[in-house]
Amino acid sequence: MKSVILTFFNSYPPKTGSGVVCVDFFNLWPSKSKKLFQFSLAKKKEKNIETINIFRNKPFFKLIGLPIMILRIIKYFKDEKKKMIIIEGPSWIFYSFVVIFFFRIYYKNVSIIYRSHSVEYEIRKKNSSKIIQYLTKIMENYVINKSNIATSVTKKEKNIFKK
Repeated sequence: MKSVILTFFNSYPPKTGSGVVCVDFFNLWPSKSKKLFQFSLAKKKEKNIETINIFRNKPFFKLIGLPIMILRIIKYFKDEKKKMIIIEGPSWIFYSFVVIFFFRIYYKNVSIIYRSHSVEYEIRKKNSSKIIQYLTKIMENYVINKSNIATSVTKKEKNIFKK
């Protein structure tokens, strides 16, 4: 089985707490066929790291990079029967939503694990417009329900997801 660990930020080499968590998880993931996919401003060449270069660390440039990331994942999975995507959550939920939506429609045989690092809707309620809050709630609900497995960090977050 081939596994993809997916981050929508520069996680390798780790420079933030989220980066450390994601890279440690990647390194400990037991699959022999695994690859970490990430967005980054810097060009990096590593054996099991696939970097999609973006020009600026802004949502617009990540949106442009998202189709490239999806195409590279498809290429990595080519001719593999068992496929798994593990999506790391510390990013805008829209990116996870697009990836899961795409793979649920076109590649139904992919197992998806969503590793939430927080309940994004709770964060957006405090510092975003009503439209962004509403869209975040809908997309986060979709991501949680369409993933084969969705994890949370705390029991409180687990209960929020259940609601």
